[in-house]
Amino acid sequence: MKYAWYLFKTNVLLNIEMGLMMFLVNVVVGVVAVIIAIFAISPFVLAYLLFLLLGITSSVWILISFIFLILGVLFVFTGSWYTAFHVAVWSVLFEELALKRGKSKILRLIDHVRSKKKTARSAKAKSRK
Repeated sequence: MKYAWYLFKTNVLLNIEMGLMMFLVNVVVGVVAVIIAIFAISPFVLAYLLFLLLGITSSVWILISFIFLILGVLFVFTGSWYTAFHVAVWSVLFEELALKRGKSKILRLIDHVRSKKKTARSAKAKSRK
Protein backbone atom coordinates (compact mmCIF):
# COMPACT_ATOMS: atom_id res chain seq x y z
CA MET A 1 0.00 0.00 0.00
CA LYS A 2 2.89 2.36 0.74
CA TYR A 3 4.34 1.68 -2.70
CA ALA A 4 1.01 2.42 -4.35
CA TRP A 5 0.79 5.71 -2.47
CA TYR A 6 4.36 6.53 -3.50
CA LEU A 7 3.51 5.84 -7.16
CA PHE A 8 0.43 8.01 -6.89
CA LYS A 9 2.34 10.90 -5.29
CA THR A 10 5.16 10.80 -7.83
CA ASN A 11 2.78 10.63 -10.80
CA VAL A 12 -0.07 12.92 -9.79
CA LEU A 13 -0.34 14.57 -13.20
CA LEU A 14 -0.52 11.21 -14.96
CA ASN A 15 -3.23 10.03 -12.54
CA ILE A 16 -5.25 13.19 -13.14
CA GLU A 17 -4.94 12.74 -16.89
CA MET A 18 -6.05 9.13 -16.64
CA GLY A 19 -8.97 10.08 -14.42
CA LEU A 20 -10.13 12.73 -16.90
CA MET A 21 -9.81 10.32 -19.83
CA MET A 22 -11.76 7.65 -17.94
CA PHE A 23 -14.42 10.24 -17.09
CA LEU A 24 -14.79 11.08 -20.79
CA VAL A 25 -14.98 7.38 -21.66
CA ASN A 26 -17.64 6.99 -18.97
CA VAL A 27 -19.70 9.81 -20.46
CA VAL A 28 -19.41 8.37 -23.99
CA VAL A 29 -20.31 4.85 -22.81
CA GLY A 30 -23.30 6.24 -20.91
CA VAL A 31 -24.58 8.21 -23.90
CA VAL A 32 -24.12 5.22 -26.23
CA ALA A 33 -25.90 2.94 -23.74
CA VAL A 34 -28.85 5.31 -23.53
CA ILE A 35 -29.06 5.57 -27.33
CA ILE A 36 -28.95 1.78 -27.68
CA ALA A 37 -31.57 1.45 -24.95
CA ILE A 38 -33.87 3.86 -26.75
CA PHE A 39 -33.58 1.88 -29.97
CA ALA A 40 -33.97 -1.45 -28.15
CA ILE A 41 -37.17 -0.53 -26.32
CA SER A 42 -38.80 1.68 -28.96
CA PRO A 43 -40.82 -1.18 -30.53
CA PHE A 44 -42.13 -2.16 -27.12
CA VAL A 45 -43.02 1.43 -26.27
CA LEU A 46 -44.92 1.74 -29.56
CA ALA A 47 -46.74 -1.51 -28.85
CA TYR A 48 -47.51 -0.24 -25.32
CA LEU A 49 -49.01 2.95 -26.71
CA LEU A 50 -50.99 1.00 -29.30
CA PHE A 51 -52.39 -1.34 -26.63
CA LEU A 52 -53.34 1.66 -24.49
CA LEU A 53 -55.18 3.25 -27.41
CA LEU A 54 -56.98 -0.02 -28.17
CA GLY A 55 -57.88 -0.50 -24.51
CA ILE A 56 -56.05 -3.81 -24.11
CA THR A 57 -54.93 -3.61 -20.51
CA SER A 58 -53.79 -7.19 -19.94
CA SER A 59 -50.86 -6.91 -22.36
CA VAL A 60 -49.79 -3.52 -21.05
CA TRP A 61 -48.22 -4.99 -17.91
CA ILE A 62 -46.45 -7.65 -19.94
CA LEU A 63 -44.97 -4.96 -22.18
CA ILE A 64 -43.95 -2.83 -19.22
CA SER A 65 -42.23 -5.87 -17.71
CA PHE A 66 -40.48 -6.56 -21.03
CA ILE A 67 -39.28 -2.97 -21.28
CA PHE A 68 -37.82 -3.05 -17.78
CA LEU A 69 -36.26 -6.45 -18.41
CA ILE A 70 -34.54 -5.24 -21.58
CA LEU A 71 -33.33 -2.06 -19.88
CA GLY A 72 -32.06 -4.01 -16.88
CA VAL A 73 -30.16 -6.53 -18.98
CA LEU A 74 -28.66 -3.80 -21.16
CA PHE A 75 -27.50 -1.70 -18.23
CA VAL A 76 -26.13 -4.71 -16.33
CA PHE A 77 -24.08 -5.80 -19.33
CA THR A 78 -22.91 -2.26 -20.05
CA GLY A 79 -22.01 -1.66 -16.41
CA SER A 80 -20.18 -4.98 -16.15
CA TRP A 81 -18.19 -4.31 -19.31
CA TYR A 82 -17.30 -0.77 -18.23
CA THR A 83 -16.28 -1.87 -14.74
CA ALA A 84 -13.97 -4.55 -16.15
CA PHE A 85 -12.53 -2.01 -18.61
CA HIS A 86 -12.03 0.56 -15.85
CA VAL A 87 -10.20 -1.87 -13.55
CA ALA A 88 -8.05 -3.12 -16.44
CA VAL A 89 -7.01 0.40 -17.46
CA TRP A 90 -5.98 1.37 -13.94
CA SER A 91 -4.16 -1.96 -13.49
CA VAL A 92 -2.17 -1.46 -16.68
CA LEU A 93 -1.33 2.09 -15.60
CA PHE A 94 -0.13 0.84 -12.22
CA GLU A 95 2.07 -1.79 -13.91
CA GLU A 96 3.56 0.83 -16.23
CA LEU A 97 4.28 3.11 -13.28
CA ALA A 98 5.83 0.25 -11.30
CA LEU A 99 8.14 -0.48 -14.24
CA LYS A 100 9.02 3.24 -14.42
CA ARG A 101 7.66 3.47 -17.99
CA GLY A 102 4.69 5.71 -17.33
CA LYS A 103 4.95 9.37 -18.26
CA SER A 104 2.29 12.04 -18.45
CA LYS A 105 1.11 13.01 -21.92
CA ILE A 106 1.49 16.68 -21.01
CA LEU A 107 5.10 16.10 -19.93
CA ARG A 108 5.79 14.14 -23.12
CA LEU A 109 4.37 17.01 -25.17
CA ILE A 110 6.53 19.54 -23.33
CA ASP A 111 9.64 17.36 -23.87
CA HIS A 112 8.76 17.04 -27.56
CA VAL A 113 8.41 20.82 -27.96
CA ARG A 114 11.71 21.39 -26.12
CA SER A 115 13.53 18.87 -28.29
CA LYS A 116 12.13 20.55 -31.44
CA LYS A 117 13.37 23.93 -30.20
CA LYS A 118 16.81 22.50 -29.45
CA THR A 119 16.94 20.88 -32.89
CA ALA A 120 15.88 24.14 -34.53
CA ARG A 121 18.51 26.11 -32.56
CA SER A 122 21.27 23.70 -33.44
CA ALA A 123 20.26 23.74 -37.11
CA LYS A 124 20.21 27.54 -37.06
CA ALA A 125 23.65 27.62 -35.44
CA LYS A 126 25.06 25.21 -38.06
CA SER A 127 23.60 27.26 -40.91
CA ARG A 128 25.33 30.40 -39.57
CA LYS A 129 28.74 28.72 -39.67
